[in-house]
Amino acid sequence: MGSFYSSEKAMLLKKVVLQHLQSQNIQELVRARLEQDLADGHRSKEEAAAEFKKQVVVDRVLQALTNSGAFVSALKPHLRQAQRTCLHLRVLGARAFLGHLHHQDEARDGQVYLSLSFRDQRFTSNRVRCDVDPALEGSFLLDLGLQLETDPRELLTVLDRIHIVALRRTSGGERTVIGTCSLDWRQVLVSGSVKTVAEIADRGRQSKLPTGLLDLSLELVPKAKELLGEEVLQRQLRLERSQEAESTSRFISYAKEWRTDFLRLRDAHKSRPVEMLARAENGDILPVSAFIQPLRGGRSIGSPLEAARFVSLLGVEERRSADSEGLRVWSDSHTFLARGSGSTEDHAVMLCNLLLGFGLDAYVCIGKDGKGRHAWVATLSSAGDVTFWESLTGRRYPQSDPLAMGQCPYRSLGCVFSQERFFANNQDEDSARLASFDFQNGAHWIGLDEAAIATIRKVPRVGFRPASLVPYREEERLETQLKALVGGYRSDRKLSVTWDDDLSHLLMPALVSYEHEHVLGVSSGQEEFQQSIKATVPVGHTFKAFPQQFNHRSATRVFKSLLQEPVFRDIIGSEADGVKLALRVRLSAYAEVSGTSMADGLNCSRNDWADVIGILDPSRITCEKGVPNLGNRQR
Repeated sequence: MGSFYSSEKAMLLKKVVLQHLQSQNIQELVRARLEQDLADGHRSKEEAAAEFKKQVVVDRVLQALTNSGAFVSALKPHLRQAQRTCLHLRVLGARAFLGHLHHQDEARDGQVYLSLSFRDQRFTSNRVRCDVDPALEGSFLLDLGLQLETDPRELLTVLDRIHIVALRRTSGGERTVIGTCSLDWRQVLVSGSVKTVAEIADRGRQSKLPTGLLDLSLELVPKAKELLGEEVLQRQLRLERSQEAESTSRFISYAKEWRTDFLRLRDAHKSRPVEMLARAENGDILPVSAFIQPLRGGRSIGSPLEAARFVSLLGVEERRSADSEGLRVWSDSHTFLARGSGSTEDHAVMLCNLLLGFGLDAYVCIGKDGKGRHAWVATLSSAGDVTFWESLTGRRYPQSDPLAMGQCPYRSLGCVFSQERFFANNQDEDSARLASFDFQNGAHWIGLDEAAIATIRKVPRVGFRPASLVPYREEERLETQLKALVGGYRSDRKLSVTWDDDLSHLLMPALVSYEHEHVLGVSSGQEEFQQSIKATVPVGHTFKAFPQQFNHRSATRVFKSLLQEPVFRDIIGSEADGVKLALRVRLSAYAEVSGTSMADGLNCSRNDWADVIGILDPSRITCEKGVPNLGNRQR
């Protein structure tokens, strides 16, 4: 045991703990929690401090260690070196990070960090202060998926690259992509270890200048007994580049000719959004089918309905405009997840990939909704039934259901595609609601050659990280912070604050019902909720509730948003005698949600939680006339 925990590893562990404590707003958390406990009179100052340290600080530090790339990587060689061939990647530093300087005011208050992806493995570096030369560092162990003593010629055939995303996180919790890079690691097959500089470039490579430089070292673990000659490696790389360039050029020429022929068929085709090509992050032009491949969420995403809910919680970027060649930049899946937001195409691609992973016959649809160009997903059953999936909301619209079609936002349909197929809509009417999905009918659909699509490489797949935070701890923290904000609001107006814990507990079933409705599309529990409220609220009192859902965990942002709502201001600003307030937070954690860096409650756009604030007001009408339905709105 002594050799396992060497002095070097002890220092690394100490460094990770200190970095976590320094990077998080621990002091404010402690102060808010102590003030709440002392105000409630539940315990002495010493008891409250001890309990807080035990339940919050220690819990968060342990979570940070569990998810720290540096700490985990320091342990993995000892745990796995006898079983697999791995690649040890170290970030030694960063230079010339100019990609965030056009956000100077925000950058000074923000942080920079890296997200790395290799096959289905994900890593995150430490977060450091924004600077031209940020102090980025980290140590990561990447499993190459091969047994020990694998012939280096076999390792040479591993084409997967290391995808790196550099991100900036503002003090308000917003994340933006500084740039990305795709790193070919195979130089280590010649020397066993190598130091290199990776260029971080903006998405789409619209600028020829890098937005940052990373100093990296790469090393095979354990050390290879046999290495390749430099000429063998260079010959393989030249062959791959030549084949890729040739197949891409051939496909683009074919696609442009095909599109010209399609537009000649009828004038109406010229206004239909038929897009066969998109620009990848590295600047390459790829067929849109290259972005599609079955994707498994593992144990983090358990069903197609959960997949739809998960994708809907990811943020939405503004609609991207086309470049001079009429192409839009589509994100790699890793970049989409790392940032936590993307375009409508990014959402549709992610949902389609997850549905394919569950064995469904899924296609991305490009068409128009009431706002203009839009992307969504369609699935086809074995009987030919079509269901539309809106990736921004998680809602489904069966084409055979007249009521659903009446609510369907899609107006026209230009094309559909999967990982192997692409079809342009050739029907007389381009209505999405009335479209036939019989792809074998040449009068309805005209397809690209599937063999041509198959020649193009796929955009790298990505793995999902399971949620790691403890929901009830975060729920308690958020409730504490929100209560403090409500209390401050009323105190500023010379109003007292009385919280009703019993009523707060009764609000929980409503929150559970909201999330079930989002996932399953079925409302439940309304009758029981109304019965419990009627039995609890005294006759002659009015019950008011304001349910809301958000996809982040910032109490400050939540409160600021709620104050924009007249109903909420009416509830917390009531001047009636004997008014009581109730609050309940319910947190539902999905894949990609981490609790290790959330002490300030600002950095997570992939977590969903809802809060309801109720009020007892004796100056108003009876409870029976004031019980709300279980409707809710999402933020």
